[in-house]
Amino acid sequence: MPQQIDPLQQTVATLLQSLLNLPCVKREMVIEILRFLQRPLSGVQVRELRENYHHYQKDLDAVKFLDAIYAMRKRYEATSEDKPDLKGAKGKPLQEKALNLICFDVLS
Repeated sequence: MPQQIDPLQQTVATLLQSLLNLPCVKREMVIEILRFLQRPLSGVQVRELRENYHHYQKDLDAVKFLDAIYAMRKRYEATSEDKPDLKGAKGKPLQEKALNLICFDVLS
């Protein structure tokens, strides 16, 4: 079952699309952030996004808002790319028959 994105992600994406026409906004940066917001975020990431959004609502500084979300994107995408893949030592995908179940029993 695919995960759904948080409503805040949709709200921020809509806001970013409206900011695209501002001369102070880097279009490429906004497009990268929009791609980032299309994927489901963890609770910690949504909380950080919410904090950045509330700061933007207070001071209306679009550049500061974009920089904060872009930094967030770079930080969290770097950690998600470090996840191990399911490949064996020879680089081939693991098959179920290649896995062994090992059980340990503690004797007291």
